[in-house]
Formats: sequence, structure tokens, C-alpha cells
Amino acid sequence: MYIRKKSSASFWKHLFLLYSVSLVLRLGFVLLVGRGDLSLDEIEYHMLAANLAEGNGYTWFFGLPSTFRPPGYPFLLSALYLITGPNYFAARIVQSMLAATLPGLTYLLGRQVFEEKTARLGGFLTALYPPLIVHCAALLTENIFIPLLILGIWLLILSKGGERIRLHLFASLIVAVAVLLRPSFTFFLPVICLWLLLKARNARRGYARIGVLLGIWILAVSPWCLRNYEVAGQFVYLDTRAGYNLFIGYRDGADGSFDIRAAQEPIDVFMASNIPKLQRGLKEELAEREVRRRLYDEVVSYKQTNFPNHIPAGTYDLSEVESDVLMHEWGMQRARAFVVAHPWKALKLIPLKFMSFWNLEHRLFIFAYSQNFLGPLPPPLLAGALSLLIAPFACLTLLGVFGAVGCKWDLDTKLLLIGIVVYYSLIVKCQDIVD
Repeated sequence: MYIRKKSSASFWKHLFLLYSVSLVLRLGFVLLVGRGDLSLDEIEYHMLAANLAEGNGYTWFFGLPSTFRPPGYPFLLSALYLITGPNYFAARIVQSMLAATLPGLTYLLGRQVFEEKTARLGGFLTALYPPLIVHCAALLTENIFIPLLILGIWLLILSKGGERIRLHLFASLIVAVAVLLRPSFTFFLPVICLWLLLKARNARRGYARIGVLLGIWILAVSPWCLRNYEVAGQFVYLDTRAGYNLFIGYRDGADGSFDIRAAQEPIDVFMASNIPKLQRGLKEELAEREVRRRLYDEVVSYKQTNFPNHIPAGTYDLSEVESDVLMHEWGMQRARAFVVAHPWKALKLIPLKFMSFWNLEHRLFIFAYSQNFLGPLPPPLLAGALSLLIAPFACLTLLGVFGAVGCKWDLDTKLLLIGIVVYYSLIVKCQDIVD
């Protein structure tokens, strides 16, 4: 394993060059398309963050308290909205600046594992990789989570398995923040703990380092677990998307990919259960059709840069309204019933989900084109744009496979780095491809 302890002037110049190239590409793309409307998950993240910044709490549609999304990303957005107001274009700009650190972090991690030339190549490929550039225009957790993931792994390796305690504390804090952004990362903690144990000089030191990591994680997630218990009346870890995702992945008609119609079903169940209760709770007589129209207004208004608050908090009684845990429980029940009734179909969905998971670039392009982000394109230009997006992934996959086979890593480094790839590939067995 190649470790560089000294940082020369060329090292800092290279880091600055990586960030500059990465920032120009990402910021340029955001300035070009970043004023476009929000869609799907972006609306909910923006809504939660805007309500936090406005002092309305962690609430979404109709000002209802939410346990559906984990707290990390909305809280980060709300900190920005306290300064800029609920302006998602400003959020996209700041996000592109943060996401531009990814190539430099990739380079730093690469220097700990590969030769200098390999690390530099990895940094530049990350800076120029089209999907990572395009993704910066979306209000999604990946733009913050992936840099934090690389930073956390780099710090763990740099800490020599926790021997350098300050670096280990910082790495553990980064890992905890990453969990708050994407709770599914929690299940990778046992792999990190095993790695710390393998790296320790003795078992006692290994368990001590594990205790630090898990202690910081518990301190980070406990306040939100307590908050969710107060809201839902039952234990909720960080979000309630598991049942929602499982229903999308395991149901009649599932093909391993994301289906917007299936994604709407749990929401319809939630609204059908709560609309009569909202009608009783509102301080004015409204027909069901009018309640649904107001819900639509809420969605449309949050897509605007400066949205109007259609239904201010405190204008209705929410005491009868069920928690959005209802969607999780309904989804879990339906997914479990499907797997029990059709075990062979459920097994056949697993390779399809793998294929969809590793076909992200194609799905990203189809979604962008269907939402008219690119405008009408002639067939030759459309085919060229799709090839530009897909070809780098195919090339990098082949290079990664051959590089991993020929690289003389030590066992514990293999466990940590390859474990991440394997983990995020296998997790699609347990939930849908969205998170």
C-alpha cells in the first residue's frame, strides 16, 4: 500500500486544479439548468427545509409532521435557507461547490491505496464524469453523501485504524453525518467495525476504537429517534421509507425498476385515510375535492423559488391525523404478502433490480429527457448525448475490474473499499433502487 506522508507544492497545485476543473463544470451546468422546476424527491426535501427555516418545524404537506425523510439533508438545506430564503437555485449553486470537492477527495483516497499516477487519473476521471456533473443540478442527498463517504473512508485509513485518535474521532463524526443523510449506510457500520478490529494491534484497542465510532453514531441518531417516537407514537429510526421502497420493488407488475405509479400508491393510501380527518381539522368547511386541490397547490407552490404558504401552520387541528408511518406499515404488509404468495417471482426480481441499479446513467438520461430538461433533440444528437453519458461508465467499470485484480492491496483495505461496492450492490435485494 502506497502512503504519501509529505505534501509538496505540486500536491497542493494538483488539488487546486482538480477542484477548479470540477467546480467550473458543475457550477456551469447548474447556472445553465439550475432554475428548472423541482421534481419528485426534490420537492419534499425543499419543502422540509423551507418549513424548518420558516419556523414551522419538520413538516411537509399541510404542515403535517414528517418521519418520511431522514433529517440530514433537509437540515443542511434549511441552514442555507435561513440566509437566502427558500431559494432552491441558491441551494443548487452551493451544492455544486460542495460536490466539486469529490475529485480531490478521490485523489486523496487514491494516494493511500494506489500509486500517485493512478490517484491523479482517478481524480480527473471523477471531475470529468458526466453523471456526477449532471447530478449537481438536483436537490438530492447523493451530492453531499458521496463526498462525505469518501472523506470518511479516507480519514479512517489515514488514522491507521484508529491509532491516530483525532483523525479517528473526525472520521467517526463524518460517518455519523453520512448516516443522517442516508440511513441505509447504517448497515455498513459492522464492516467498518470489523476493519477496525483487523487493523488494531490488539483486541482491546480494536474494541475501544469501535466503541468511539458507535458512541458517536448513537449520539447522532438518538435525538431524532426520540423526536420520531413523539411524532409517531412508536420507534422510528431515522425515516419510514423502508416499507415504501419495498412495495415499489416487490408487488404485482414490478420489473426491478422505479415505477412512478407504484410510488404514488402508498401516498394515495395515506391521503385517503387522512383527508376526512383533515376536513374535520380545518377551521372551515371544505369538500374532499377542495382539500385535494389545496394539496396540489402545496406541491406546485414549493416548486417555485419563493413559494407562498397556502395553509399556515396552526390553522387546523392535526390531533386526528395519522402519522406517515402508515405508508411504511402498508408498504411492508403488501411487500411481505407478495413475497409469501410469489416467492419465485420475488427471486426473479433480484437480478432485474441489479440490472436497474447498475443502469443509473441510462435512467438518469431518460428521466431528464422526459422532464424536458434538455428540450427537443434531433435523433443523432439524442443518440450522441446518451452515448456520452453511458460510455464512461462502461469504460470505468472495465478499468476498475482489471485494476482491482492486479492491485496488491492488503486484506483489510480490500475489505473496506470493495466492501462498499458490494454492500451497495447487495442492498437492492432488501429495498427498491431508490433510497
